[in-house]
Amino acid sequence: MRFVYLFLLIPYMLRAQQMPLMKGWQELTISDGLSQGMVFDIKQDRKGFIWVATKDGLNRYDGYNFQVFTHDPYNEFSLSDDACSALLVDRKGRLWIGTQANGLNLYDDRNGRFYHILIRNKGKATAGNYDIRLLSEDPEGNIWVGTSVGRPFKIVLPETLRQGFPEKADFTDQVRCIAVELANEEPNNVNYSFAFGADGQAITGMQDNVYTFNWKHPAGLKNLNLLEGTKPVVIDLYKDYRKDYLFVSTGNQLISWHNGVKKVIRFPGQGDALDVKIDVFDQTRLAITKGGNLWLFSAGDLFIRDSLTKQDVYASLPPQVFQITKALKDQAGNIWIGTAGYGLRKFNPAVKQFQNVLSGKSLGNLYVDGQGRTYARVLYAYGQIAVQQDKLTPFLDPRLPSADQRQRNMIQSRDGSFWVSNVNFETHENRLFWFSPQWKLLKKYPLPQGVYFGFTGNQTYEDRSGNLWIGATNGNLLCFNRQTEQFTIHHYQHLLQQSGGDVETFAFVSEADSVFWIGTQKGLVKVQHPLHRPVFSMYRNSVTDRQSLSNDFILSLAADPYQPGRFLWIGTKGGGLDRLNRQTGRFEHVNVARGLPNKVVYGILTDEFRNLWLSTNKGISRFNPRTFEFRNYTKADGLQDDEFNTLSYAKNRAGDLLFGGVNGLTIFRPGMLTGQRRQLPKLNIIGLKVNNNPVEPGDDSGILAGTIDHTTELHLAHDQNLLTFEFAVMDYTNVGKNRFRYRLEGIDRDWVEAGTNRFANYAQLPDGHYTLQVTGSADGDVWSEPVTLQVRVHPPFYRTWWAYLFYMVVITVVGLQAYRIQTQRLLLQQQVAFEQQEAGRLAGLDALKTRFFTNISHEFRTPLTLILGPLSNRRHKQPGEAELSMMEHNGRRLLALINQVLDLSKLEAGNMQVETVAVDVASFIRTLTSSYVSLAAGKSIQFEFDRNPAPCWVYADRDKLEKILTNLLSNAFKFTPPGGTVQMEVAWRPENSRLELTVSDTGIGIPAAQLPKIFDRFYQAGNGERRAHGGTGIGLALVQELVTVLKGTVSVTSTEGQGTTFRVMLPLPPAPGSNERPVVSVWPDEALTELACAPSDTTAQAGAASEKILLIIDDNADIRTFLRSVFAGDYVIMEAEDGLQGLQKATEVTPDLVICDLMMPHLDGFGFCRILKTQVATSHIPVVMLTAKATVEDRIEGFGLGADDYLTKPFDATEIRVRVKNLIRQRERLAQYYQSHPGPLPVTVAEPVSEQLILTENNFLEQVQTLVDSNMADSTFDVEQLSRQLNLSPRQLVRKLKTLTGQTTVEFIRNRRLERSAVLIRQGTLSVSEVAFAVGFESLSYFTRSFQEKYGVLPSAYTGDREDIA
Repeated sequence: MRFVYLFLLIPYMLRAQQMPLMKGWQELTISDGLSQGMVFDIKQDRKGFIWVATKDGLNRYDGYNFQVFTHDPYNEFSLSDDACSALLVDRKGRLWIGTQANGLNLYDDRNGRFYHILIRNKGKATAGNYDIRLLSEDPEGNIWVGTSVGRPFKIVLPETLRQGFPEKADFTDQVRCIAVELANEEPNNVNYSFAFGADGQAITGMQDNVYTFNWKHPAGLKNLNLLEGTKPVVIDLYKDYRKDYLFVSTGNQLISWHNGVKKVIRFPGQGDALDVKIDVFDQTRLAITKGGNLWLFSAGDLFIRDSLTKQDVYASLPPQVFQITKALKDQAGNIWIGTAGYGLRKFNPAVKQFQNVLSGKSLGNLYVDGQGRTYARVLYAYGQIAVQQDKLTPFLDPRLPSADQRQRNMIQSRDGSFWVSNVNFETHENRLFWFSPQWKLLKKYPLPQGVYFGFTGNQTYEDRSGNLWIGATNGNLLCFNRQTEQFTIHHYQHLLQQSGGDVETFAFVSEADSVFWIGTQKGLVKVQHPLHRPVFSMYRNSVTDRQSLSNDFILSLAADPYQPGRFLWIGTKGGGLDRLNRQTGRFEHVNVARGLPNKVVYGILTDEFRNLWLSTNKGISRFNPRTFEFRNYTKADGLQDDEFNTLSYAKNRAGDLLFGGVNGLTIFRPGMLTGQRRQLPKLNIIGLKVNNNPVEPGDDSGILAGTIDHTTELHLAHDQNLLTFEFAVMDYTNVGKNRFRYRLEGIDRDWVEAGTNRFANYAQLPDGHYTLQVTGSADGDVWSEPVTLQVRVHPPFYRTWWAYLFYMVVITVVGLQAYRIQTQRLLLQQQVAFEQQEAGRLAGLDALKTRFFTNISHEFRTPLTLILGPLSNRRHKQPGEAELSMMEHNGRRLLALINQVLDLSKLEAGNMQVETVAVDVASFIRTLTSSYVSLAAGKSIQFEFDRNPAPCWVYADRDKLEKILTNLLSNAFKFTPPGGTVQMEVAWRPENSRLELTVSDTGIGIPAAQLPKIFDRFYQAGNGERRAHGGTGIGLALVQELVTVLKGTVSVTSTEGQGTTFRVMLPLPPAPGSNERPVVSVWPDEALTELACAPSDTTAQAGAASEKILLIIDDNADIRTFLRSVFAGDYVIMEAEDGLQGLQKATEVTPDLVICDLMMPHLDGFGFCRILKTQVATSHIPVVMLTAKATVEDRIEGFGLGADDYLTKPFDATEIRVRVKNLIRQRERLAQYYQSHPGPLPVTVAEPVSEQLILTENNFLEQVQTLVDSNMADSTFDVEQLSRQLNLSPRQLVRKLKTLTGQTTVEFIRNRRLERSAVLIRQGTLSVSEVAFAVGFESLSYFTRSFQEKYGVLPSAYTGDREDIA
């Protein structure tokens, strides 16, 4: 019924279309993009969008644009009907839309699709959809549908659709649609509201009454019959089950119930009975609209009232609104009103924070006196403002002449008197009026001749002495002495630029009377020590100095609230706001680009929070002088207007700020605005254009699969690189002031301060990855969380990775070809250039090295000559002296090494010349190699030599050829072990005149990784076995360079552990044969020195003073020879040339002492000592270690492994004799101790027996004694059995026991038996014969003789009193 009345009222509504809007209201109609003026419902979703259901489509509003959704017959996912009549945002944030003829819709905001449910009467096959007028959600999440005939429907969603969306457009078959039974379906009997109780009870209203039903198990509606008597029409209903409130509107009254109490609340006046609407704001307040008024109450406050009055009105509705269909409070606190035919109305509650009076009047100067009275100048005179009455009243005696009732400026002095600047409009006389505190005119003071008040700009200041300072026109500053009633004129005309108009004073600020600041339209004047002798200076704009005053027209001045002694703020007319640094005299500009709403700043006032409030031509701005942040207010926020006036600003004693403008006076308290805390606004990207074409989800461009506000990533082609993004802050308070900042990471380094511009444009974006970030604010203080959108611009096909890969392959192929050609040419050029560059430098170095080696060779050769000559003579005189031969041998070895170094030097300097002579190469090589036969025999190496048998005469350099062969052969013999093979092949190739030399061995070989370096100078392969053979690393380097000089080649092949082969090819031109040419072969000294003869194993030597065996282990034959010569007269000498061989001999022979080198092949000294000391047979043998390693760590390691002594090379012969003698003597003392103390020794014994030695050998002796004791009665137990049980050979056992005890094995067993027999005889339990047999003697006579030899008495006479019996 209500909707019928709405259509009847439409013709009467047309008369109000041209009426202006009231303060705080904004209208949104068809002209703003709304699809239709008939608004049925309004909702705001979670993202902040406003949704409006109209008779012609569904509208989504973002603050700037309406996006209209309508039915598309060719799109099954479009809205089912254009006439949208109800909206619901459920708990999951989904939007439901009810239509008048085509059922219910569910909107998916991710892709812009609508899904449909048919609301039909299943009992009638031909029935259409119900007209939906109401949507609601019960506590279980079920959707309730109210219809135009009063029948409710319950939509039960399956679990899969409780928060998601269906897959097909029509999902009626996926839900259960339950119709609540209704006796009669009457047209226009609308369900007005649903309310659901926790116990399952629900309530709804229809035009005739209020009904209840069970929402959990709906069966039918039950009339509560709450409305008695005449049946009024129910217009709207509200029910609160939790607090038990029920309100029913019935025309001009509200019928209410609470806890069983019924009450009627009446509306003011009569009005239209159909325009009452009850809506719920934020779950706590009810919004009641009626008769052009809006009331806001909680349910409790509303119930206690008897009537709603005009004084209770929260806001008056615009006059052209005759019927309210819906009221909504959005997330920012704005109130939205839906009308029946005139679109939307939005109310900004912030306007209530500003009080405006004197509407329609343009105000000038403002002044507040000490009593709190406010005065405003309108045209030529002031009036006193009566704020409560909203009017301007006269305050002067009306009997005064009209000319005396005009004022251009006024102040109140400290004594309460008033001083007024007056210009007589008849006589044009300028006078200063003195009024009493009650505004009684006391006296008039004419100004000095030629001095005038400004028409607009007039400022008067009272100093501490009570004198009045008046800023007059054209550079005149007056000082009025109230005591003398005289004027003093101070001039600063000389600072003013020439102009045709008067220069007036618009601002005047004093710093404790020490400095005056005067603002004029020609600049800022500074007056220093004005009370005594004023000095004037001036600041003005300079086009060449950007730190000068921004504009010369000064309208207002204010000291900085934080640093008043340092900064002064200046409001200008056209230059914005300036800050003067008083210390530097420089100005900082705050303009529109930094947030100032307008470049004209009329007034500056400071509040209690130390903010500056600025009046401009575009509203009022709150400015923080510390952070430079602005919060701007305009007419839409409740100001009198956006434009304010010159000198029209003041602050009263209560802290209120007053600003006058073209439409009255605005009064507000800053604390009411500054103290507000706003929630974070929401921002959405609402639009996208690509190449200036709008992009929609699912269009032909294929860019958007869903809506832009739900899109997180954009993929664009290379030619889709002109982008425009549109965004909006979901705060509708004053959308024109919403501010934005954005940045595109990858393009923008910093945030782009867009101000109120809500578009971001990017052109010609190169391909790549970008991130768009956008944030917004409604007030400039609180900013939204950044909204992020990933943007990927793909490259064209010819700039893709696989295209670049193809290009790279092509370029690489072409480049390699070009590089190869160019490299060859450049290498030749660089080689020539390098050689030329290095030639000079190397020539000097070569000459220096040649001189050095020549000199050093002379220095070496001279002492060597003096050494080798006498040695040679001495050796010939004493041929049997072995030491002389060894000394001469090593001297010649040193000479050979010097010769090799000199040869390398000559080769490097290029001074070695090839000197060829005719040589029978076959005979030459045969003679040369014959010298190695005896060497091979001495080392037990098989030496094979294959050659051409016939004489072969060639031109060759005999010296170089000989050095090549001897170095190769020496190297082969050095690294070939006994039993190996060294083979040499020589072949002459007459077809190409080449001599081929091949030297191969079956030695230790060379690791493959070291073969490339084998010919480097001073390089020695390996650090182990090869290193142990010694050498200097010169031989093979000399071979290669000699072969190179002879223009030949040398190569090597080797297998580690199998052997090495060297091949040399030398071009030797043939020479005619001659039997007369002698063949000379010289055995080189280095061959003799590097390859020692095979070691002799001397096990017995004539003249040895004792039978003590000394084993010498060293890989150097000369060292062994020297040591043999040192000890030959005292010991039997045995030799071994490596650790492994020495260990074998020590195990077999059991020497009395071992002298061992540390660095040896196969097994080094540490390894030898470790094994020797852990073997039972050899653990007692003392070891003297010889090494060149003299560090403390090496000595500690040697002693830790059992070495008894340590000597470093070179050593003294006398020292080593003494050390060896001491160790032998120590073992003798040990034997003596064992002989004198039968049985195992104690741990601690007297010196000089070594405790460590005793601890080591005690276990062995205990084991021997135990074995002998356990076989005591066995007469057959002998040396063989004992050694077998000890895992030793009889020889080893004899040598060890002899060393430890001084006894042979037989003696040790016999003495042990005799000691046991003595114990048994002393016990007296056995006879002598029984004792003899008990201790293993088969012959009693032998036992008796042996016993008497040991103890000096016969067994029968033995009493046991002897102390030497154990």
